[in-house]
Amino acid sequence: MHYFCVVVAFNQIGEANVAAQEVTGYSGEDVPLEAPSNFTLNQIIDERSAIFSWNPVNPDSVQGEFLDISSLTPS
Repeated sequence: MHYFCVVVAFNQIGEANVAAQEVTGYSGEDVPLEAPSNFTLNQIIDERSAIFSWNPVNPDSVQGEFLDISSLTPS
């Protein structure tokens, strides 16, 4: 299973003028039955870092072994 993730910067001036880079993630597990909800930006650390939070999914909806959530930052 593979999935795509893109984060687009947006502030009071508007959307960033630099194209967001798409990152491909992979999982050996099945497609989950639900997605996390209430995805929220908690804190902007600097121009390249931020802290996010979200409500967890029901463990029974995972359809595989959940190990962790990792963040990948392309260089």
